[in-house]
Amino acid sequence: HILFDVDHTLYPASSGIEEEMIRRLISFTADFLKVSLEEAAHLRATRDKSYDSTLDWLRRGYGFNDEQAFFSYIHPTDLENYFPKNRALVEMMENISVPCSVFTNSWSIHAENVLRHLEIEKFFRKIYDLRFCNLVGKPNRSAFEAVLSDLKLPPEEVLLIDDRPGTVTAFMDMGGHGVLVDEKMKKRDGFPAPVIKEITQLPTCFGLL
Repeated sequence: HILFDVDHTLYPASSGIEEEMIRRLISFTADFLKVSLEEAAHLRATRDKSYDSTLDWLRRGYGFNDEQAFFSYIHPTDLENYFPKNRALVEMMENISVPCSVFTNSWSIHAENVLRHLEIEKFFRKIYDLRFCNLVGKPNRSAFEAVLSDLKLPPEEVLLIDDRPGTVTAFMDMGGHGVLVDEKMKKRDGFPAPVIKEITQLPTCFGLL
């Protein structure tokens, strides 16, 4: 089975979506904590690093409990303004014979929007999102174990495609396989997994495609 991350994996990191999401994260934090944008940015930047994410910080640190409102707020829906459709990606997916699913630290609706925009939704059997993992996402071992349990597969039979080096190495430490998508190709030297600049280079990594 192949697990694909979504953000900065299925589309380029240079799309500008991350910058927009950060802007929205700060705005959401300011509204929820009733502080200025400047104070929200400072609090978020200096939060205890034991929190996995901004959502985890708001939940455990401040009692926030409306994940749907959070995800709806922070994710842009006008994806055509950030990255174009990718015919080469469609053609790549058409030629993959291994079952594929999505594994994202976002929520399923955002993943569905991305897949739909890229016209590749039919190639994925399932979307594993942050809610599936009880709001504990990658690279936590429990997140990987939840997905592997649902797949009924050992990590040795699963390939993870992700843009975060720590996520790829964490899965490989469990015995899984990994490919890192790094648009700037910063992690080439000594990285324990294949590194590709963009997703359509995936067939060059393994003979199973």
